[in-house]
Amino acid sequence: MKAVILYISFISITFGISRKDFGNLVKSITLYGNINTSYVVTDSYIGADTENISSYSYGLETQLSSLGLKGRYNKIYLNLGYSQGGFFQRNIHETINYEVQKRYHIHYAHSALTYPLPLPKGKLESTSGLYFGLPISGNIEPVKGGFNQPEIELKKSYLKTDIGLLLMIKYKLHSSISLLSTVKYGLNNSFDYTYEGYKASNRIIGIGIGYRYSDRKK
Repeated sequence: MKAVILYISFISITFGISRKDFGNLVKSITLYGNINTSYVVTDSYIGADTENISSYSYGLETQLSSLGLKGRYNKIYLNLGYSQGGFFQRNIHETINYEVQKRYHIHYAHSALTYPLPLPKGKLESTSGLYFGLPISGNIEPVKGGFNQPEIELKKSYLKTDIGLLLMIKYKLHSSISLLSTVKYGLNNSFDYTYEGYKASNRIIGIGIGYRYSDRKK
C-alpha cells in the first residue's frame, strides 16, 4: 500500500495533476502480480548447463491519458514495479563424479513504456514496447555441492541495466480483473559475471493477474 501511495504521489507531482483529476488517476491504475519463469542466453559457453528458475514480479500500470497527456502519446502505458530475474546453473564434473548446483537471483526496479496493439474490440488486449530494469541487488544461492558455501552477494559491478522488448497480453475476466501473460526479451548483456568469464541476457515469461478499480458492477 505504501508503494501505491508513493507511486500516485510521484506521478501526481511530476505531471501536475489537479485534485479534480486525482480521482480519475486512481481509477486508471492497474495493480498486477506475476509468477515467472526466468532464464538467460549467454554469449559463450559458461562451463555449465543453465536452466530456468521460478521468479515473480509486481507493480502498477496506468495510461498516460490519465496524466493529462493528449495527442498520439496519450495511449502509451507507463509501468513501474519490481521484477526478479536469474537462472539455475548445473555443473557436473564427471571425472570425479561431483555436481555443483547454484541459483542466481537478480532483483530489478522495473519500468516500461508500452503501446496498444491493433486488436478487435473485446476481452483480449495486448501492448508491446520497451522495458528497463535497474539492478538493485543479486545473490548466488548454493543448492548442491560447493563445499557447503554460504549464500554469496553479487558485486554490483556484475549487474548491468536490463533493457529489452516487452509483450503483455490481457484477458478481461471482469470489469476489474484480468488475466495477464508477459514476455520479456533482453537485448543487452545485463549480467557480466567476470569472475567466471561470461555475459548473459534475460528471458522472462510470466502469468499473473491484474486488478483495476471500477465503479461498474458485473
